[in-house]
Amino acid sequence: MVYLFLYLCLGTKWNKNQVTWRLNSFSRKISNNNVRVETRRAFDLWSKNANLQFTELQSGDADIDIDFGRREHGDGAGNAFDGPGRVLAHAFFPPFGDTHFDEDEGWVVNRTGVDYFTVAAHEFGHALGLGHSEIREALMAPFYTGYNPNFELNSDDIAGIQALYGAPRNQPRPRPTTPRTTMPPVVVTEPPPPRPPPTNRPTFCDIPYNAAVRDFNGDLLVFMGRAYMLRINPNRGLVARMSQRTVFQRSPIRPDAATEVMSGSRIVMMKGRLLYHFSRSGRRISRKWISGGGATMPEQARAALSFSSNDISVFGASQVWKLNPNTGRVISGSHRYIGNEFPGVPNRIDAAVIRDDTTILFFKGRSRMHVFDRRQNRVVRTVDKGNELMDSTCNV
Repeated sequence: MVYLFLYLCLGTKWNKNQVTWRLNSFSRKISNNNVRVETRRAFDLWSKNANLQFTELQSGDADIDIDFGRREHGDGAGNAFDGPGRVLAHAFFPPFGDTHFDEDEGWVVNRTGVDYFTVAAHEFGHALGLGHSEIREALMAPFYTGYNPNFELNSDDIAGIQALYGAPRNQPRPRPTTPRTTMPPVVVTEPPPPRPPPTNRPTFCDIPYNAAVRDFNGDLLVFMGRAYMLRINPNRGLVARMSQRTVFQRSPIRPDAATEVMSGSRIVMMKGRLLYHFSRSGRRISRKWISGGGATMPEQARAALSFSSNDISVFGASQVWKLNPNTGRVISGSHRYIGNEFPGVPNRIDAAVIRDDTTILFFKGRSRMHVFDRRQNRVVRTVDKGNELMDSTCNV
């Protein structure tokens, strides 16, 4: 008899065996206690079959953050939920691990329906680095097949997780599973993603940016997801993944825009009509309302740049205008169209940052980065942001 393993490892894993998790929000469909109990049980399913230990955090920065959300919930339009049915949840591969559940689903516990435990265990497999399996009986198959009161991991699931983290102590590797040739009908609730390229490009290379800022050491800080940041060095590429509030204390989650005011040794963030100032050390100095009347903020801020200590260029969907960071007041008569002021830069950018004295980087969507030359006053290149900024990590 010929045995096969058909699990898929995505090429990224936690570089440790002790992983932390945190529940940031809960569902209204099931009690908070049931969510916590079933979450622990889902993690236990993996820890008893691999060299892994999971610890819940009540506060602070966890490896795997768990949330319930609806429709567009902060991961970008491409990752928005679709209402009841089809996509039940999704998770990001390491080194992110964020796991999100669609609150529009009819979540239940230990009975027929959309069983939270079963879906959570599947998504945590992704958060640990597993892709979808071709074994229909495997937990990591791309379909939700319903509630099973006696559920256990398939040997294919176990082989996959042990390939990443090793077997529990004093336990042998599992025997492979023989795939069945029959294909019983199932309800597709989570469409299989496209197969990753052989290069296994990490997921974070293609996540839209919420904001970007250059810190006082010259590194690029990228805000993404619910409350995460990447630190990118111009020479070394990706340096670290961090919690936003570990770096910037009491900062707004998912800021609309951010920029550094170099001459004043400050970093400024915008969220709605609020302006936040942070010191060089990341301590919040002040929070103030943006003033000047509704007409002076014609569009929601999407990016910001600072060329002096006295004004910030704020980018909306199609317009750019100036704001005094010291007073929080929009400068009257400063409104212009983005295309006129920055030829070649598209509308509805997601973030922008001054890379050096001559270059501005504009980010849009999952992967596009427009390189603007201030001397030529035009976009000179449009490139893949991951390949350009994190070559050794994303261009593989």
